[in-house]
Amino acid sequence: MTVSEALLSPTLFWLMSLAQGVMLAACVATAPWRSVWRVPERWHLLFGAAVGLLLLWQVSGRITPHVHLHLLGMTTVTLMLGPQLAILAGSFAALGAALTGQAALPLVLVNGLLNATLPALVTAALLKAALHYGPRNLFIYMLGVGFGGGALSMLAVLSSMLLLFALAGEARGLREWASPLLLLAMFPEGFVNGAVVSALAVYKPHWLQTYDDHYFLDGV
Repeated sequence: MTVSEALLSPTLFWLMSLAQGVMLAACVATAPWRSVWRVPERWHLLFGAAVGLLLLWQVSGRITPHVHLHLLGMTTVTLMLGPQLAILAGSFAALGAALTGQAALPLVLVNGLLNATLPALVTAALLKAALHYGPRNLFIYMLGVGFGGGALSMLAVLSSMLLLFALAGEARGLREWASPLLLLAMFPEGFVNGAVVSALAVYKPHWLQTYDDHYFLDGV
């Protein structure tokens, strides 16, 4: 989702920018840099993920004068790289989108918070819950976390947008966003992420940092 400055009050803008800045600092400090240095292929995955997200986010459609809707793709990136590196990759993509004119440059942190940080945290929380409470089954990872994580990530972003509309007093926009048709955005997000994660789990499992053959396949 790409928002415009008209939807944010100055206080909300600074609060969201500060939250994203703190999150980026935490990700840089806690990211598994040692594992990245030990496996140079992970550098390729990191930069490839950032470029892939940037290209994916270019395909968007205007829903209201203040919002563009696009697929997120952050569930796949989070399962590939882990939440810290995924947030950094998504933030680079948000910066690239601003530099290419797709979004306003002053809103790069706000859009990074909505498009990268929020979906990555939702996916990471779902993965943790699946590992703790779910059965040790490959389909739990591919469909439960891949498909479900994508759908829930989109739902979280849509809910955040609804909140922004409410705070901005955009009653008409709020009614449009509350339409059941808009919730259909959850299905393509879940489908795309679920399909990509399933393909990677089968053909390139070593690309998925959060995937463990022994853990999931031994439970089948």
